[in-house]
Amino acid sequence: MTTTKKFHLFSRKLKEENNYNAEGKREGISRLYYRNGKLKRESMHKNGRKEGIEEEYSKNGVLRLAIRYKDDLRDGVYRAYSKGNLHREYTYKKGRKEGPARWLLKDGNSFEFECRDGREKTGRWKNYNQNGLLIGEKVYSSANDLLCELFYEYGEYGRIVTIQWTRFLDDEIEKYKQRANEYDERGIPEFTVEEREKYPSAESSPLF
Repeated sequence: MTTTKKFHLFSRKLKEENNYNAEGKREGISRLYYRNGKLKRESMHKNGRKEGIEEEYSKNGVLRLAIRYKDDLRDGVYRAYSKGNLHREYTYKKGRKEGPARWLLKDGNSFEFECRDGREKTGRWKNYNQNGLLIGEKVYSSANDLLCELFYEYGEYGRIVTIQWTRFLDDEIEKYKQRANEYDERGIPEFTVEEREKYPSAESSPLF
């Protein structure tokens, strides 16, 4: 194993250090540093390819990114941080976004969804508040088109009392408001349509 080091011009502070195997390929830990001496990036290599977790830091030493690699491709959990707090989280498979993901917002709310074929806007996005209550949803088609939005209002005991939702069609938008009139023995609400706009017929029911 051979170790090489590079230094910043003028300051001569360490800029980069890498380890190489007998074949001249990166092996083990590689590190990159800022001019102020703080660690910028640390990654693992196996026979010249990234393997394991790569971490990236700000100039102040705060974690910005943590990415898992396998055979030089992102594979596993990807985490992005803002001022040290988790901000984005994705799952990668063979270099593409695939599987569970979530966004954490500054106000404490969050979105949870599934990525498919490297795309984010597919299927159902769930919006939770600071207390973990589901307050809204967005449903996307396989072509990334927004099909409908739902917003939930809660009453006592954390029960949903009202659902307001919007359905997006090719040539119009349908809006509904439904209020729970009773609950079953499991506390699941049963809804009746209270208001509707641009709805083609009273017998029709939304599908999504």
